[in-house]
Amino acid sequence: MQRLECIRSHLVEYSSMAARIVLVIDNLNIHHLSSLYKTLGPAEAQGLTARLRVHYILGHGSWLSVAEIEQSVLA
Repeated sequence: MQRLECIRSHLVEYSSMAARIVLVIDNLNIHHLSSLYKTLGPAEAQGLTARLRVHYILGHGSWLSVAEIEQSVLA
């Protein structure tokens, strides 16, 4: 619940003018966008997920190695 509220507040308050937000999360069952629909309701969740682009990392990959890979791709 706390994670969902953090995503919601970031999209609504801090990034309200951004057309697209990239969210990098691990590939666990609880980290799917369907949890937004269950918690916030379909209308609000659809508005928020339309602006999200989700990148799931490998279950065995560490956050640091994924960040390093992303940086090398962008460089």
